[in-house]
Amino acid sequence: MELAHFLQSLGVVAGSWQALVGYVVVVAAWTTRSWLVFRPQQQARQIIASYRSDSERIVALRSLLGTEPPKGLKGPEILKWTEIQAKGSTRVFLLVAYVSTLVTVLIVVGLAITRNANQPDNRAPKLIQSIPIRP
Repeated sequence: MELAHFLQSLGVVAGSWQALVGYVVVVAAWTTRSWLVFRPQQQARQIIASYRSDSERIVALRSLLGTEPPKGLKGPEILKWTEIQAKGSTRVFLLVAYVSTLVTVLIVVGLAITRNANQPDNRAPKLIQSIPIRP
């Protein structure tokens, strides 16, 4: 298979409905993962700004993340702790995002290869063009 034919097929296949479905899944997976990581950080900033006592902050952060932060953390340290907790709880979404990206790339490349192999000028030559008829 020549690279030029493959790249031409790849350009055509990249606009197919299968590729579009893959693109949508990849974008949705990465967007969901990013939102689930950054949303708790935003809410933690709001909690730090709105609550002045440590006990109120601890209760609010526990309700946000499900775990209680270590005692004695200050504002920036609480934000870092929140980031670590959020990333830890979204590892499954990170795996889904990576796998969906890999599967989409494999599908698009596979479609380009099969499309390239099915074009008339790329088929293997026929050794026998006609079948002789025996009397």
